[in-house]
This record gives sequence, C-alpha cells and structure tokens, in this order.
Amino acid sequence: MNLRPYLAQMRGVIRVNFAYPARVWTGLLYGFFHIIPQVFVWRALYAGKDAVAGATLPEMLTYVVLSNLVGFVTWFNGASYIEQRMKDGSIGLDLLRPVSMRGLFVAANLGDVATSLVMYGLPQTLLAIVLVGGIVAPVSWEAFGLFLLTTLLGMGVQICWMLFLGTFSYWFINTWLMQWLLQASWKLLSGALVPLWLLPKWMLTIARLLPFQASQYTPVAVYLGRIPVSDVPRAILVQVGWIIGLLALHSLMWHRGIRRIVVLGG
Repeated sequence: MNLRPYLAQMRGVIRVNFAYPARVWTGLLYGFFHIIPQVFVWRALYAGKDAVAGATLPEMLTYVVLSNLVGFVTWFNGASYIEQRMKDGSIGLDLLRPVSMRGLFVAANLGDVATSLVMYGLPQTLLAIVLVGGIVAPVSWEAFGLFLLTTLLGMGVQICWMLFLGTFSYWFINTWLMQWLLQASWKLLSGALVPLWLLPKWMLTIARLLPFQASQYTPVAVYLGRIPVSDVPRAILVQVGWIIGLLALHSLMWHRGIRRIVVLGG
C-alpha cells in the first residue's frame, strides 16, 4: 500500500493549520475558560470531604486534565467532512482519484488532530497542570504504558464512529442535528464531562452499551487505576471489538451509499 498520498494530505492540512499561529493564544484562552470552571466546581463539591466515590480531589482534578488531553487526541470530525463533500459535489472527484477516499478523509483529520494537539491540547494541559498545582502520577509505569495504548485505540474507536456517522450523508442532506444530539450524548456518556463512576447505575449501563466510553474514559481510568492492570486486557478487547464492529457497519453503509451518489455539473 502506497502511503505517500495520505502522508501528503496530512502534511498539507498541518501546513494550512500552522499558517495561523494566533490560534495558539485563542486555544490557551479557550482552555482557561473551559478547565477553570470545572476546577472551581470540583473544589466546591469536595469542600469538607476527603473523597467522593472513592476519588480524592487531586485524583478528580487529574481526571479533568487528562480527559481534556485525551479528548484532543481522540477528536475526529470525519462526519462533517464527508457531509460537506457531499453538499458541494466534490465527493465525485474524490471517487475518481486512484487512492482511497476514506483514507484521504482519515489522513486529513489526523492532520487536524496533530495540529490541534500541538496548538491547543498540550498548551492547555500544561496550563491546567500549573493551575491545579500538579496532577497525580500514574499508579504504575505499566499503567502509564497501557494508558498510551488505550488512548491510541480510543482514537481508532472515534475514527470508526465518525466514519460510520458520515455515511448517513448519503441518505440525508443535513446531518448536523443528528451529529449535535450524538455529540451531546458522547460528552455525557464518554466521561468527558464527569467520570462514569459518578453516573447512576442505569446511565452507566447505557454507557457500557455504547462506544463512547471506550474512546475517552477508558484511557484515563487506566491511568488512575480505576481499571486495574489485570482488567486492562478486557478493556482493550472491548475497544478492538468496537473498532471492528463500527468499521464493518461503516463499510456496509458506505458501499450501499456509493450507489446513490449522483453529481451534476462540473
């Protein structure tokens, strides 16, 4: 497989994004107003308490900081990208190219992820660490290595999920409402807003039946020891299972949707 077209696509996106260095400052400003309210809320909730649901305040603040960082790594906007290509008809040109259109989509979004991580994610994380006074160390070096591995697998889950959503653009002109509703559900059930161990049992059951928690909660839970090292292989199997399942659904809908494309003009 020739990777040069995809690497070129990724490099092109990175160069375009880095053409606007002012985004670093806006990203830091956004991170400040995004993380600081969470810090104040958790400190208020922990007032007079040593722990909540077995987690101390430093552990909870560590969860907030790392969850924000993992969110940047696993972020993927493929659904909106596919929808836009459908609307302007450029998907017809994409299908004529002698390279995988889906591969180009993924490469473009990986370029976005790389620049977002460098320009927003890492500066915001460093700022947050300073503001909260440091974070808790991982429970072990083995847990830290597994944290990195599950983060990469979480990215895979998110990529397959967004590619699956993108295929709905073949049947619907606008999918923004569906994406908005699912994004709100993802924020809640992935652990991005609150750790899953604080959710009621019925909501936790729903979260375990969906792929959201496999992308963001699992890596941070491994880091903090909420998922013991002995249970990590099962968590990894869940992530791999979601990747395979979502990829299969995406491929099925992709091949059916391709037959519906009619591009006029040019």
